[in-house]
Amino acid sequence: MKKTPKRILKEMALVYEKSWNDVVSNLPNWKRQVITGHLEVDDDGHHIYASRRDQDIAKEATKQARINADQIIEAMYSGKY
Repeated sequence: MKKTPKRILKEMALVYEKSWNDVVSNLPNWKRQVITGHLEVDDDGHHIYASRRDQDIAKEATKQARINADQIIEAMYSGKY
């Protein structure tokens, strides 16, 4: 398997970031507040939520963002690497 060029990795990272921003901005206000306001970040950069419910909401949004980004990336780079 070929190594993916850094330029393409950066483009892919931007797609994932945009997808995350789109998913979060389209959530109801209370869910958006849970994701952006009720977390702490540990030394390793992991997000820690106060409750299991908050963590599940963030996990659901993350899953949807990943699915959306994967579809976009598949369309962008289909057969290119």
